[in-house]
Amino acid sequence: MPELQRLRADHAPAVLAFELANRAYFAASISDRGDEFFDQFTERHSALLAEQEAGIGAFYVLVAEDGSVLGQGYPQSSFGWSWRLTAGCLRLRRSASWPDAYLSVRLAAAIPV
Repeated sequence: MPELQRLRADHAPAVLAFELANRAYFAASISDRGDEFFDQFTERHSALLAEQEAGIGAFYVLVAEDGSVLGQGYPQSSFGWSWRLTAGCLRLRRSASWPDAYLSVRLAAAIPV
């Protein structure tokens, strides 16, 4: 079953693979992040970790049993949570093996608000 994990440095390759594999999927519903995002991914990932370490931000990834990233999220002050989830993750969430309430219950239990 997928596990919610606080973002770490060693997640970088899996997060980049997630972003690249789902770029077209995300671009169909929101604006594309552009080539610059991918060119500067390492620096951006390090900056997120620095924000997290400083207590400015909190970033999470939903990690599959094989170590791949199925989604990533972060709290937005007045908007609740912002999540980027793969289409496959959404299908899994609706399957019998992962009840609809799982994600919200897991988030509530695992993430300090």
